[in-house]
Amino acid sequence: MGTEYLPIPSPKGGAIEKWIFEVSKSLSKRHEVFVISPIGKGLPNIEVFNDNLIFWRTPIINFGKKIGSVVTAYEYFFRVALAIKKIAPEVVHFHARPHLIPLIKKMIGCSCIVSAHSDISGLSPSRFDRKIALNGLMSASFIHVVSNFIKKTIKGELAEEHPPIRTIYNGVDYFRYTYEKDLDSLFRSRFGMDSKTVILFVGRIEAEKGIHTLLDAFELLMRSKEDLALVLVGPLGGFGYEKLGSYQTWIRERIRFLGRDRVLATGAVSEEELIAFYSLADIFVYPSVFQDPSPMAPLEAMSFGKPVVTSSVGGIPELVENQRTGLLVSPSNPYELANAIMTLAQDPAKRISMGREGRRKVLERFNWKTVAQEIEKLYFAC
Repeated sequence: MGTEYLPIPSPKGGAIEKWIFEVSKSLSKRHEVFVISPIGKGLPNIEVFNDNLIFWRTPIINFGKKIGSVVTAYEYFFRVALAIKKIAPEVVHFHARPHLIPLIKKMIGCSCIVSAHSDISGLSPSRFDRKIALNGLMSASFIHVVSNFIKKTIKGELAEEHPPIRTIYNGVDYFRYTYEKDLDSLFRSRFGMDSKTVILFVGRIEAEKGIHTLLDAFELLMRSKEDLALVLVGPLGGFGYEKLGSYQTWIRERIRFLGRDRVLATGAVSEEELIAFYSLADIFVYPSVFQDPSPMAPLEAMSFGKPVVTSSVGGIPELVENQRTGLLVSPSNPYELANAIMTLAQDPAKRISMGREGRRKVLERFNWKTVAQEIEKLYFAC
């Protein structure tokens, strides 16, 4: 079961939706899998992806923001409960919404697993139903978390006798793609980056991602190194749509001030274009300023053999090993961030060695096949 926000698969991105889609594809090779999510524009209510993978999409009514978001969520929960009763599965896997677990266990007597992709604040549509979410967690057969950081925060919210909590990291599959080197040169030429060291960020253009810190750091770098280019790939807002708020407007003005010949903001891009930008980048930077639980973008960059400069917050140090696959810096510190970027910009050999180690780590640990195998073990253990 996905959340009330996006359909699966989602044309607008979404880390949870990506996780569900990729793991379900792998599991469907051995099991019959139903994926329940909201319906999306142009998508059918029922879609058979292959013989064993069925997407079951339910209509959803948007009641607006604030208290309306809670009503939207619970109306969706009601429809999900009806769908689960009709499907009658042996195991139900909830993502970020454990509210229905006591009801489903009572209704059809199946095992229930919940995946926590963030701390407890991300497990409920509103602070008003926090206790219901916690009760759902306590009723689960297993709790899956995406980092040990989340495991620690979740344990702190639960009673002493809580369900088993298992850390299984996110995965990526970009290493499967082949990329023509000619396209790399084409993109560099297209955007005037032929002889420049390219710094790349991929993600939503929002305050919590630390874009302002990255622009501050880049302004410092511009004073001493002229052959740098910064590329920001991602929508002005969340879930793949453009949302021009005060922060995004301010960021646009900062980019205009720094010069669009030095800073390229692409907005949302296609998967093919995203692969091209990952390929042409020399350094990947992810300057998150909040307790980021387990972001996928640094893993994607590592799968392309790129060194990562990122903040030492949340679960990120579990993914990026300082001085081996990248450099960890303090959040909201443009001077430290600029120094780390400069270190790699001036040392191509270090970039290559870190990139190789990062790619090796992704191939061994952070791939969807491994994630699906570990999740399958939880199902069998129920």
